[in-house]
Amino acid sequence: MGGAFVSIADDGNAPFYNPAGLTDIKRRMLTLNYRNSFIGGENLFYLSYLLNVNKTSGIGFSFIWSSIGDLKRYDKNESFLGTYNVSRFQVGISYGLALSSDINLGLSAKYFYHNIYEYYGSNLDFDFGSMIKILPWMKYGILFQNFIPMGYELNNVSEDIPFTVKTGLSFYPLKKINLTFVYEIEKTILSSGAGATPLVHHIGLRFAPIKYIAISAGYDMESYSFGINLMLDTLAFYSGTVITGEENNLNFSAAYIFSEEEDTTSADMDIFYQGVVAYQNKDYRMAVKYFQKVLEKRHDPTAEYYLKNARAYLASDTWMTEEQETVSELKMDNAKKLINKQEYGRSISLLRDVMHDNPENDEAERLMKKVKDIVAEESKRYF
Repeated sequence: MGGAFVSIADDGNAPFYNPAGLTDIKRRMLTLNYRNSFIGGENLFYLSYLLNVNKTSGIGFSFIWSSIGDLKRYDKNESFLGTYNVSRFQVGISYGLALSSDINLGLSAKYFYHNIYEYYGSNLDFDFGSMIKILPWMKYGILFQNFIPMGYELNNVSEDIPFTVKTGLSFYPLKKINLTFVYEIEKTILSSGAGATPLVHHIGLRFAPIKYIAISAGYDMESYSFGINLMLDTLAFYSGTVITGEENNLNFSAAYIFSEEEDTTSADMDIFYQGVVAYQNKDYRMAVKYFQKVLEKRHDPTAEYYLKNARAYLASDTWMTEEQETVSELKMDNAKKLINKQEYGRSISLLRDVMHDNPENDEAERLMKKVKDIVAEESKRYF
């Protein structure tokens, strides 16, 4: 997409493009990217592992390694001295936090190591990003990359870590056909004040004609890019190319999205909040059911507290209206009469109604057990 991703950052590349996008990652994700330049001889590997912490935050771990080989060396007299390699790797940890449903923040800490021929240098730096949903169909993103002015020593020469600002908008005007437009600008400034690169404009387009396939294209003033995504439930693949003048880069990416507990945990929290709402509305019968479901899946002291109180209210009958209490007592009296008449089927039906209205009705529970035991004994006589 022409490098225009700061306002989207919704996949394994989020730690690099904008860590604020980590809040939108709902399942663990492992991503591997590979890029090869056929002319320049550059190879780049990118590996990331993302995981959702809770509904409002996510963490990402990333590793980048790049190398350019067979570069020619010459002395001052332009005599050929042989070839050498340039390599660089970077490891980072990123964190994203949602301040609200519309505002996300992200921070990345990075350690990098640079090797040119026989010389080495390393240091730390940080990225800070934000994403804001301006409208239901528009998002804004900004990234301050390497925002702390740092450098490193390489063969006793001070080298800059370039400070870069990226900002842009993404538009979703036609969600029904999954069409996305992205525009982004980028400015790089050297920390030594030696100068700055020209303003770079990035334009991107992503179109998903069907559920499992997305087509992307982009332009960034120097190069064009084209690619296609194949997206399955737990697997995603991307293949594309970047064309810069005579140079052609091949990009390949594969991601594995874990099927896991986060979705279950999210569903459990929904059940918990439904229980809280029912409790606040004095619908203690439903509150008991919700909190019991939560406790079946995990230990939750808060759910236990609500469940205990809801049961206490039900047992006291103070939550029932006078009309509800009268109907419940009438059903209990009729159930007792039916038991005396040995009409156990009809009595069980009435007792179930009573326990549905109040699961904590001990008398109804005792009678239900008594009737079931009688029916079981009588069944033994005939079978």
